[in-house]
Amino acid sequence: MEYWKNSLVVHVLGRRVNFKMLVTKLHRDQKKVKKNWIISLPRNFYVVQFTSPMDYNHALFEGPWMIVDHYHLVQWWHPFFQVD
Repeated sequence: MEYWKNSLVVHVLGRRVNFKMLVTKLHRDQKKVKKNWIISLPRNFYVVQFTSPMDYNHALFEGPWMIVDHYHLVQWWHPFFQVD
């Protein structure tokens, strides 16, 4: 579980967003990014793993965030997360 410590689940509302668009947006908003990993899940969900706790906190607490005029929900990753 320690491996996923700085991971968030992101869900874009109202529109299908491609992986490259999310990566570009994340890098633009996270000016302090060292390196992060993004995993695409079904139904427009993504898991984002941050290597920097500062970037993780910024993504989690400094929203709301938007991509192409659509909000995206950011929540803590937890074991057994299911895309419903």
